[in-house]
Amino acid sequence: PINWMSLDISSRYAQDEYDDTQIGLTESEDYGYDANLNIAFNQHVDGYVFAGQQWINSNQAGSQSFGAADWMADIEDEFINLGAGASYSGLMQDKLTLGVDYLFSNSVSNTDVTAETMNPYGDYYSYNHSASMYADYALSEQMALKLTYRYERYFDTDAANVGVNDIPGMITLGDINHNYNAHQVMLSFTYQLR
Repeated sequence: PINWMSLDISSRYAQDEYDDTQIGLTESEDYGYDANLNIAFNQHVDGYVFAGQQWINSNQAGSQSFGAADWMADIEDEFINLGAGASYSGLMQDKLTLGVDYLFSNSVSNTDVTAETMNPYGDYYSYNHSASMYADYALSEQMALKLTYRYERYFDTDAANVGVNDIPGMITLGDINHNYNAHQVMLSFTYQLR
């Protein structure tokens, strides 16, 4: 809209129908959007914000008798991504750039299986928070060093997971849902060939 700001917006929609399919995917619908905003606050400070969502709905048919379809599944997936960041350049005679980034993502999946009756398969749910800070120092026009600290919080739960002894006569892997906090410090070196 103006010389110090850029805005990108995109959307998409797709629908696939497989009318002759007896076993497998019979229908799928996929739609979503993405929006990105970049701002140059001044000669040295830049910032960005982005958001995106996607929905995927699909139907499939299956057979336990290796013949005609005897069960149907309706699957609904939803995804969201949000992020923001800023950088400050021009420090130490234009050799040092400092920056911060933040990302949030979330996904949800619902599955209903219908055989003789409808049975919810269970929900899958996950989220992720990620934040990082970095310092990028230009050693020369071709070489740079970058020091990054990153924190991540991740969680997911899957109804398909079962406890070690939940099914009589069967030993499973148990509850393998993820639930962690992670810290990472990384030093990287970049060399550009010319």
